[in-house]
Amino acid sequence: MKLVITGGGSGGHIQPLVAVLSQLKKKAISSTNGLTVYWLGSKTGSEMKTSQDQGVPFHHVPAGKWRRYFSLYNFTDLFKTAVGIIKAWWLLGKLQPDLIFSKGGYVSFPVVYAGHLRKIPIIAHESDVVPGLTTRLCFPFVTKQFLGFETSKKYFKNHPEKLVFTGIPLRESILHGSGESGLQFLQIAQKSKPILLILGGSLGAASLNKFITQNVSALLQKFTVVHSTGPNKNTLHTHPEGYHPFEFLGPELADLYQAADIIVSRAGATTLAEILTLRKKALLVPLTQAQSRGDQIVNARLVKDLTNIAVLEEQDITTDTFFAALDKLMHIEQKHYDNEKLAAFSCEKSCDQIAQLILSYT
Repeated sequence: MKLVITGGGSGGHIQPLVAVLSQLKKKAISSTNGLTVYWLGSKTGSEMKTSQDQGVPFHHVPAGKWRRYFSLYNFTDLFKTAVGIIKAWWLLGKLQPDLIFSKGGYVSFPVVYAGHLRKIPIIAHESDVVPGLTTRLCFPFVTKQFLGFETSKKYFKNHPEKLVFTGIPLRESILHGSGESGLQFLQIAQKSKPILLILGGSLGAASLNKFITQNVSALLQKFTVVHSTGPNKNTLHTHPEGYHPFEFLGPELADLYQAADIIVSRAGATTLAEILTLRKKALLVPLTQAQSRGDQIVNARLVKDLTNIAVLEEQDITTDTFFAALDKLMHIEQKHYDNEKLAAFSCEKSCDQIAQLILSYT
């Protein structure tokens, strides 16, 4: 089977592709048909490096981004998208794939539209509750539309036969962490305080990082703080005892998830799926409408009634509200979790299901 994958621009598009790719490779080992994969995307995003890390041939396709505010770049990027469609059409003719799998992001539109012109079957996946602009633009051209949340079906008025609820594909490694290994990574021989894991390394997390660093002394009175800050965003010149900042968390994140008593995070769909699948306590601080298209607010509101989840929108954050939310979460016991509701959000088998459906096109 020849497969073209496309998508990128952010980790929320790239990491699920890596998860699916890993599962496809496993299944292809036992398949008599074999699997050849090509990645089509933008050379300005991180997908090119990721494809190289995964050993997948990468082909650059220009793609224009539509901004939600007035910008002259919106007009020049329309031309870039047109060029991208032409190049993608040529590449698809050369590669002759059996199927295209798109994870979304503006980089995927030229490939999807060119695939439609070439009459190649296309499967797309949307992680957020509310479909993004690219998903909505691509929907008329796809063969199947996979969804991360069942409730997303209401946003697609036409062609319900295309819709398949799969959940969000998660990296297998993230589901099999060790709390003991997490403590070893932090060089904690004896756990004396609850561990607060703060995921502030994403785009748009500057205000959350600032709040944490301003209140780190108060936090350290109650918690050991593990803070993913993002590159060059660690603003504390000295690190008090019990504060563990990291610019980036790689494979060790799986272990830190298990070691953490509470996670503080934005409400991106993939991270949210990881938290729910692992059944962790979490305080979600979604990006504001001004910082995004509002998808994280909708994601967070969907799960805010779960016992192990608290949601605090950015305009409501004060020292009092933040610490009150953490205190409430600390007093919730696992036996009081909404296990039936949590099971409905679990994505433990999503990756396997998606890989199986993709391979069914051979």
